[in-house]
Amino acid sequence: MSLKKTGLTILILGLTALAYEGTLNEQASVYIDQIFKQALATFAVARTLNGLISVAQGTKLAVEPAGVGVNFALGEVLDPINDLIESFSWVMLASTTSLGIQKLLLEITGWKGVRVFLLISALLFITHLWLPKKFYGYLPFGVSQLLLVALFLNFTMPLIAVLSDQVFEKFIQEKQQTSIDVLVKEGEEFKQIKQSLSADENAIKEKTWRGKFSTLMGGMWDSLNFETEIEKLKIKSEKIAEHVIALITVFVLQTILLPLALFWLFLRFIGKFKR
Repeated sequence: MSLKKTGLTILILGLTALAYEGTLNEQASVYIDQIFKQALATFAVARTLNGLISVAQGTKLAVEPAGVGVNFALGEVLDPINDLIESFSWVMLASTTSLGIQKLLLEITGWKGVRVFLLISALLFITHLWLPKKFYGYLPFGVSQLLLVALFLNFTMPLIAVLSDQVFEKFIQEKQQTSIDVLVKEGEEFKQIKQSLSADENAIKEKTWRGKFSTLMGGMWDSLNFETEIEKLKIKSEKIAEHVIALITVFVLQTILLPLALFWLFLRFIGKFKR
C-alpha cells in the first residue's frame, strides 16, 4: 500500500512540475499557430479562386467566323466548381474559428492561476493520501475530484494539440500541402486560360468582313480552339474540385473532428476516475 501511495505521489508531483515547466504548452502553441496561419492562407486562396471564378462566370464569349455564331457561356462550365469553392470558404472559416477557440483555451491553460490551482489541488490530494483517516475531516470534501478538475484544465488542451500534431505530421501534412500547391497553380493557369479566351475573342471580333470571308476555314478553326480551351477549363475545374474536397476532408478532420474526439476521450477518462 505504501509503495502505491509513493508511486501516486511521484506521478502527481511530476505532472505538477510538467505543468509549471511549460514545454507541453509551448509545443501545443507552436502547432496551433502553424495550423492557424496555414488555415488563413488556405482561406485566402479559396476566396481568391472564388472571386476569379465568379468574375469568369459572367463572361460570355461570342465568336462569329464568317457569320456563323458560336457562343460559350463560361458560367455553365464554372457554376458547379464555384458552388464547391464557396462551400470550401465556409469550411475554412469554421476551421479558423475552431483554431482560434483552441488557441484561446490554450492561453487560458498557460495562465498562472490555473497552475496555482493545480499545485494547491495536488498538495491537498497528497496530504489526503498520507494523512491518517481520523484527520480526513480537516480537509475539504472532494479532494480527488478537485485534483481531476485541475489536471483536466492544465493538460487537456495541450495534449489535444500535441496528439493532433503527431497525427498531422504522419498522415495529413504532405497531402494537405500538395492540395494547397495544386490549388494555387491551377488558379494561376485558370486565370491564364480565361485571359487567352478573352484575347482571342477580341482578335476575331476586330477582323473585317473581308478578313472573315478570306479566313473562313481559319475562323472555324478558331471556334474549335475555343472549344478546346473550354474543355481545358472543364478538366482544370475537375482537378480543382478533387483537391478542394481533399482539403475540406483534411481541415474538418484536423481542426474540428479530431480535437472533439480527443476531448471526448479525455472526458471519458476523467469520468472513470471519478467513479
